[in-house]
Amino acid sequence: MIILISAILLSAAILIAFKLFEKFNISVIQAIVTNYLVASVLGFIMSDNVSISTVNIKPWFLYSILTGISLIVVFNIFGYSSQKAGIAITAVASKMSIVIPISIGILFYNDTISFFNAGGIIAALASFFLILQKNKSEKIKSIWIILLPILLFLGNGINDSLLKHSERNYIHGETITFLAFSFFFSLVIGIIILSIQIASGKTKIKFKNILAGIILGLLNWGSTYYFLIGLGIFKNSFIFPVFNVSVVGISAITGYFIFREKLSSRNWIGIALALISIILITFAE
Repeated sequence: MIILISAILLSAAILIAFKLFEKFNISVIQAIVTNYLVASVLGFIMSDNVSISTVNIKPWFLYSILTGISLIVVFNIFGYSSQKAGIAITAVASKMSIVIPISIGILFYNDTISFFNAGGIIAALASFFLILQKNKSEKIKSIWIILLPILLFLGNGINDSLLKHSERNYIHGETITFLAFSFFFSLVIGIIILSIQIASGKTKIKFKNILAGIILGLLNWGSTYYFLIGLGIFKNSFIFPVFNVSVVGISAITGYFIFREKLSSRNWIGIALALISIILITFAE
């Protein structure tokens, strides 16, 4: 149970870290690039069968590149959404994206659809609509407050679908090695983007950004690693609802009480529906 609790707390801590980055004026891109350096190094250390010379013949090699690109794009959206839209809404958007791989599984992999599948998907879509609602008296300061959670929902759903497809068809027990290389390719993409920004004078490397990235990398790898271990210990019908509901719940409570995020009654109803949809979808597995 300690493993599952660790995965939950570390995942929630990532959201909180991004929120704190805004307060301390931390560069998101610099922190994320450093994060992938830490995560890929830890991945290579913990992998038993890393071989740089033969990795290109692995059946999952191309998918690790695609996953790496997807990871860094989505993680940047995740970071900015935490800051602009709030950690509660960001948590719901990221966890509700589970409906995308489930829908793809039904449409393209002949996965069966049940009452729980259908109910969960409908509840998820309804919850997503409600959490993006603002009171009439509350002025929307930026379109990004609405757009970022939507992009996160779509991006995270595509990323999860890519991971599920890779795991189903290509990884064959080399999950940690696959993740290590995916993080490495995220690092490569991040270095290219950061180098362009530095060359154009848009940013400068600062120690506080590197330190924040190291912390983020430890949180990111830790949450991923403990969750993967948890999948091998607990049944899917237990770990998925407990993990997702807990992360959404902790994020909503933290956002409301610590960061004073304003949530309307519609937003809270949306969060409640999100929790219900997670449970329904998991019971359908």
